[in-house]
Amino acid sequence: IALGSTRKEVEDFCSQVMPPQAAGEFNQAMMEMGATCCTPSHPACEECPFSPHCFAFLHDKTDFLPFKEIHLKTKKRYFHYLIFLHNNHTLIQKRTKSDIWKNLYEFPLIESTDNQFNITNYLKNQNIRCAEPPALLWETKHLLTHQTIYAQFYIISVHAFPDLSSQQRCVEIPNLANFAVSKITEQVIGLLSKA
Repeated sequence: IALGSTRKEVEDFCSQVMPPQAAGEFNQAMMEMGATCCTPSHPACEECPFSPHCFAFLHDKTDFLPFKEIHLKTKKRYFHYLIFLHNNHTLIQKRTKSDIWKNLYEFPLIESTDNQFNITNYLKNQNIRCAEPPALLWETKHLLTHQTIYAQFYIISVHAFPDLSSQQRCVEIPNLANFAVSKITEQVIGLLSKA
């Protein structure tokens, strides 16, 4: 019913049956029918004066017609991955929440509400000392069914790793291939192995 062609067909039909001198009353009556009788769920077909002419009623399709496609809003998410490097080792963590990529491994992650993320200020606020300035290794836009992920991956060479959380572990970079990861993390691991 959201199609332009359907709308035109309904408008053309209504223009034929709507009394020109009582357009307001006609529209009010149609809205009343939709609110009290021909409702989206559990319509009162037995009380409906139009049921003898209703395609949905006559073909037992009142649960499916009219059909309106649901357009789910795509959520935007901003992921900032921190690839800490020290003596050919890095940190990874397992995603445990009921969210995308559950039980897959990834680099430590900061999720923000927008793309305004200052890696230098973040590291300073966390008292993380770097051996050299952090650098953006790669950024990508990853489309999922109802989400768009904007991901940035930062290389952070440190004198020592920050304190590890219970979900994090320190691994040698060549061993990253042994862990189940998302597609974008897999791509970054490939970039790391070439660096």
